[in-house]
Amino acid sequence: IGYIPLFQASYLDKNMGKVVFKTDSNFKLSANDKHIFTFNPVKDKEDGNFIFIKAGNYSGKEKARMKMIYGDSAGECGSFIFYMQATEHAYAIRISSQYNWWIHSICWVKFIPMDAACDIGDFKITKATK
Repeated sequence: IGYIPLFQASYLDKNMGKVVFKTDSNFKLSANDKHIFTFNPVKDKEDGNFIFIKAGNYSGKEKARMKMIYGDSAGECGSFIFYMQATEHAYAIRISSQYNWWIHSICWVKFIPMDAACDIGDFKITKATK
């Protein structure tokens, strides 16, 4: 999905809706390392859900790939790859448009920086408000 999460976050940051899960943890990940966020499954998916994260690669590369995988208690249900900028930025992924988000009780999200080490912080899942 390339740069779409970067552009979505710049628009949605002020209109992100109701936060249904949030963690303020900040940490560094080496390339190909992983971090898993676990949470209670999101029940209210009717109006749309977004995953927000602040991240940036600190390799000096202009862009680096980040893989986001989500799943339920049985295992992986879907994934995306998007680009992280060299400096920290907010990213937003409209996860509710994915069929597997709708039909499964998603309870974890995993991030894997593919090309470079990165900083990660401010992970949120939101529910759109009408």
